[in-house]
Amino acid sequence: MAGRYVVLSDIHLTVPHAWAAFRDQIELGALLSHLAAQPSLTLVLAGDTFDFLMLADYDGFDASKSAARLEAILTHPGNAPVLAGLRAVAAGGHNVVLLAGNHDPEVLQPDVRAAFAARTGLAPQRLGGDTVLYEPPGRSPVWGYRIPAAAGDAWIVHGDRWDPSNFIDRGAFVEAVAARRPVTLPPGSQLVHRVVRRLKRESYGWVDQVKPELGSVLPLLLYLDWTLATRVLKDEWGIGVRLLWRMLRHHAGLDTLGPEQAAAPGPPAELDDFVTALRAALPEDEREAVLSELAGAELYAPPRPGPQGQVATLAGHGGFWRWLLRAWLLRARASSRFFDVDAPDEVLAGSPASLPANLDLLIAGHTHGVRSIAGRELAPRRYLNTGTWTPVAPLPEGDIEAAIDAIERGELPSAHTPRSAVEVSVGEGIEARLVRWHDGRLA
Repeated sequence: MAGRYVVLSDIHLTVPHAWAAFRDQIELGALLSHLAAQPSLTLVLAGDTFDFLMLADYDGFDASKSAARLEAILTHPGNAPVLAGLRAVAAGGHNVVLLAGNHDPEVLQPDVRAAFAARTGLAPQRLGGDTVLYEPPGRSPVWGYRIPAAAGDAWIVHGDRWDPSNFIDRGAFVEAVAARRPVTLPPGSQLVHRVVRRLKRESYGWVDQVKPELGSVLPLLLYLDWTLATRVLKDEWGIGVRLLWRMLRHHAGLDTLGPEQAAAPGPPAELDDFVTALRAALPEDEREAVLSELAGAELYAPPRPGPQGQVATLAGHGGFWRWLLRAWLLRARASSRFFDVDAPDEVLAGSPASLPANLDLLIAGHTHGVRSIAGRELAPRRYLNTGTWTPVAPLPEGDIEAAIDAIERGELPSAHTPRSAVEVSVGEGIEARLVRWHDGRLA
């Protein structure tokens, strides 16, 4: 199927409000208008194009409300540049493929797809979508869009298929909606709906920006609001004090401690043994600075809630638990490869067992990390991740206490929006490359 394809994912377009993640309507509209003026191409929107979970009035999945919710997103005046760009793509005679993500499984519904086609002026026969690409033995099918080529196929998927906390079984979803049965969204969606929205509304607008998520966001939330974070861990994930202690120990790099200490609900009882194990576990360049923090600290006192249940970070950084969280954050910052384009991610790590051995190219989104990896012996031989059109930020460099204080004061970590995509050209073979929208050019 010769031709040109442009793949975008993780736009997260919703009805604009103060804590919506996507704020790049003008630039996205400009990109879509640019594509509309190009020779024949197929625009692939590879999931999480829309963010139903972040609608301000979202009260859970309801198939009967999905089409109206999409209409509200597309027709909001703040999203006018995006709708105009989509209409220009349709008017230019281009094809569009609209795939589902874990934030917008609603686009699998026929009435939602009809509403999208009607609003964008796209002829229904020019609107493609998810199909079953492969059914691995004993595993859930892989859904997405296939680009065939003589030298090897390319698959475009969202990527949640390999993220157990966010995976939506497309077949089960379609069957449940058709039969008017209740749809249960995965734990990750429940967390966004019930927790992340609340955190963003209150004062933690960075929770969906800072990367890596586990290594950065969770310890920051525990540091800044111990009461809220531990309640969320208990209510949403069933993580109590004992398991939390094991997590803290592991992520702070203290795995040299013995199993009898791992089972304890708090720090080890013998400080000398603890310091000895800690000294062996820490990287040499961090060792003395970290150990010096133990001197005179309130070693075993957990964070005490301040006003509104928050830990008063600005009043000081003492205490063993805060020290342990700082160790976690330091290690996360030092080891993170989220922003490295050649670093493996969850999709690539989880996919080989669910793919045919001869798959040449896999294009995904979902993780928000831009990726380009080639020359693999396993399928897929090449892997590209589109990245996202929402802001992403690393943990701030420099003194970790000062960084935490700045975040508590509302000074968000420095974020940037990748505005990235994948461009695919198909002849006898398939050529694919990462591109970015910058200064009115896609390059």
